[in-house]
Amino acid sequence: MKEKLVFHCDFYRPGPFVSVQLMTSAYCELLAWEYDDLSAPFWRWYHNANGGAFIRVDGKEIALEPDKVYLIPPHVAFASHAEQLVRHLYFTFALNVNLGAGAARVFSHPLTVTEKSLIRQVVPAIKQDAEISFAAYTLASLALNRIPADCWSSEPPNPRIAQAIRMIRERPTLTLGNEELARAAGMNISAFIRLFHKHTGCSPHQYDLRLRIEKACWLLRSGADNLDDIAVAAGFCDRFHFSKAFKRYIRISPAAYRRQKQKSQRHKNSLT
Repeated sequence: MKEKLVFHCDFYRPGPFVSVQLMTSAYCELLAWEYDDLSAPFWRWYHNANGGAFIRVDGKEIALEPDKVYLIPPHVAFASHAEQLVRHLYFTFALNVNLGAGAARVFSHPLTVTEKSLIRQVVPAIKQDAEISFAAYTLASLALNRIPADCWSSEPPNPRIAQAIRMIRERPTLTLGNEELARAAGMNISAFIRLFHKHTGCSPHQYDLRLRIEKACWLLRSGADNLDDIAVAAGFCDRFHFSKAFKRYIRISPAAYRRQKQKSQRHKNSLT
């Protein structure tokens, strides 16, 4: 039976409505892909059009096969390498729900007809710096829908952790220490950090940093502020620390990220 192409940027599962926030998208032909640790506070979606790329997780090597999609959750530590030129399509994105305790791992599934069609649209669009967010959201959502339902956290939000998250979000330019957050939650620091990690999949510091990077991505895409002003607005002490953190998690510099998005927008405007 022929699949129907359905475009959307969110998906449903039992419980709350889930939203995907696309951060970066890229297509590249890599002669080398050598990283010792690519763990990050966001999701990664990968498809390689040919063989020859590998990731290593917990000592196990996984070949990225061309007929599959791979999805890697936040904070999963993995290394990468390539044995030949690799045609590499990837997205990074944030999600407003978490996997259950112990469920984080590399997920993969065979490409569907719908996904193949979307990839055929996305790759040339990226090469031409055209807007691809719509298709990228759909590819991410389709992959997320393939994760087994029992992998997602079914616990209701913990009110103490919800309060801590609220505090972090309400003070975007002020780094709150674990001691202050734990005190507000009425817990000792060790117990608070364990509970926070259980419900979010990361430490308070990592959660705060992810929010800052997400805000920086939005500012770089939407405004003309200089990098010093964006660094301050995103809660970094200076441009140097901002650029270092941004490149660590997004893999390109803030300036390169802005140029990439501006070129895409100019191309989009020329078509309207």
